[in-house]
Amino acid sequence: MAQCSATILLATTACLLGPAIADVPVEVSVDDGSGERVFVVACDELYCRPERTTPHLVAEAGLLTTGQIRERARELEQASKSRFDLILYEKGKPRDPSVRRSLSRRVLVEMDGEQDPEGLAAAAGAVAFDLPDYARGFVILRFSDPGDSLAKLKAVRDLDGVVSAKPLLGKRKNSRHIPDDPRFAWSTRNRNYQWHLRNTGQNSSIPGLDANVTSVWDSYRGDGITIGIVDDGIQVDHPDLAANVNTSIDYDWNDGTPHDPTPPLQNLGSGQFWDHGTAVSGVAAGRGDNGIGISGAAPHAQLVGLKILTADTSEAEEAAALGWRTDVIDISNNSWGELDDGQTLFSPGPLVRAALADSVANGRGGKGTIYVWSCGNGRAAGDYANYDGFINAVETIGVGAINYRGKQTWYSESGANVVTSAPSSEDVDDHGIVTTSLTTNHSYMSHFGGTSSSAPLVSGVVALMLEANPSLGWRDVQEILIQSARKVDAFDRGWIENGAGFDFHYGYGAGMIDAAAAVDMSVSWQNLTDQQSNEKSIGPVNASIRDNRSSGVDRTFTLSGTNLRIEHVLLTVDIEHPYRGDLVQRGGSKW
Repeated sequence: MAQCSATILLATTACLLGPAIADVPVEVSVDDGSGERVFVVACDELYCRPERTTPHLVAEAGLLTTGQIRERARELEQASKSRFDLILYEKGKPRDPSVRRSLSRRVLVEMDGEQDPEGLAAAAGAVAFDLPDYARGFVILRFSDPGDSLAKLKAVRDLDGVVSAKPLLGKRKNSRHIPDDPRFAWSTRNRNYQWHLRNTGQNSSIPGLDANVTSVWDSYRGDGITIGIVDDGIQVDHPDLAANVNTSIDYDWNDGTPHDPTPPLQNLGSGQFWDHGTAVSGVAAGRGDNGIGISGAAPHAQLVGLKILTADTSEAEEAAALGWRTDVIDISNNSWGELDDGQTLFSPGPLVRAALADSVANGRGGKGTIYVWSCGNGRAAGDYANYDGFINAVETIGVGAINYRGKQTWYSESGANVVTSAPSSEDVDDHGIVTTSLTTNHSYMSHFGGTSSSAPLVSGVVALMLEANPSLGWRDVQEILIQSARKVDAFDRGWIENGAGFDFHYGYGAGMIDAAAAVDMSVSWQNLTDQQSNEKSIGPVNASIRDNRSSGVDRTFTLSGTNLRIEHVLLTVDIEHPYRGDLVQRGGSKW
């Protein structure tokens, strides 16, 4: 007797037209509730509905035509008490559950009111029909054999009195996964909750103003993706991090040893201890759904502690940390930078520039390491993200911070290099970010924040994107984050539309991170073509800059070519002037 059983499916075969049953089309156009789509019959899978136990897929190898897979379904039914139906996948999409449909043996027909339902069923060759009392004018025709709803579809559509007809397709519905971590959700006992992941509108915040990540966890949680935390260390035995920490490749450049990257205690007073890297790690990939503490944005991603912030480092150590084990590390999170004092302009040294360039060219098997960088917390001091050469690098993703009201936080730096933004704290005592801290007296903290927290939130979302589509290149990730971002603070006059039709803001970049939109776009993304560069220079200007004149000095660059697609612009300015502080960019930011 044939048995149906769950099988790991490796084949990706679509049916060919064959002579056995030529009236079963390979493709069918159906509106499945999300608009008209074209679906393709799979030749290597069937949907088994057992008499008992849970329905599941069955692999069928070596079948090439719709007739063969249909006959195979009949054979299996005759040899068992199970029912076997055909499987369809949306055309042009990678095979995954979101685009998979099981073909029922029913056809939904809309009638014009002239046809008798019983006569219609008889003319269509249906074995039965249903008249839903909640939908007048519709009849559901039932057929006997696998694939009949496709085989008889054209004939049903051609019958008199039929306005429309479509096969009913089954698709798996997903629960909206909410982790059981006690500090994740708001309650009367837990008013410090992870609103940045799921904002329910408590504490005067705006419902839904969050990273929109919970629905993604139904399918992706960061499995198989590794995030390097370049910081002051990670407490590797923290109960909400230990399951995700990879200690086999961690490294400490502050003492030059590959050993436990757990940082030293920093006493905040009142018996509270914390460290920066452990807090960052919890935001990115705290172990979710384990019944304790918190969840990270990618609760199953791996973490690697790369310690450089507990002592002085040169560009040699920084470059080594950024280029460390890019064969394993997919994402490098960097919640650090130069002093946020509004006076420091910084350009990375040649080693750092080389490490970034090499890692995007060769990391992740040639697809490129993803570098996420916090944009800095010096806005109140007059600092700009443009002053930081790490964020200016084309290889990095600069991340700003948005508060619980959907506004740029008072500290989050603006700049042309801000790619996207993510929720973070407004003040340490008001809507802080709940995350992990050292397990001395307090293993969690509710007042983390700054762009140090918004960056790892984006790193976690990128981990979900890479799990959904491991083939994404580093530029693809940047592009998807831009295209999928949500526009916030829409009436702020800082928003502009660029030549490609994208909205950008110096404070928000393309907008707030939207995990569900980014992951959905990642699944069907077609990778960008190879990167090309074009260099243009203008010789000596020989023009004086008048004092206190807003008009300043303008120079225009013209790049010619066909179908130019500009992703990054690097502008180098060489100016001789006695007092650098007297110079400002158009718009007011000082050099």
